[in-house]
Amino acid sequence: LASTIYDCDFECNCTCQWTNDVSTNFNWTVQRGSTSSSNTGPDNDHTTGTRFGYYIYIEASFPAKFNDTARLVSPDLTVEDGESCFRF
Repeated sequence: LASTIYDCDFECNCTCQWTNDVSTNFNWTVQRGSTSSSNTGPDNDHTTGTRFGYYIYIEASFPAKFNDTARLVSPDLTVEDGESCFRF
């Protein structure tokens, strides 16, 4: 399938055209290597399969609190043929 504005593997060290929802109190973070909390996060990223690739995550350990919300917002989805498939 051809790439679209919705595609992002985070290897740009960015969220591409996806954005953190400013109405929430918690953000998604692009990262490579280990996370800031111990014994969490992946050993490798999905795209490169190495510790040098980027991934996106939310820190569920401190300073997160119960009921914190993180939302990643896509560009507006446009469906032209009435049939679509969305993968995340």
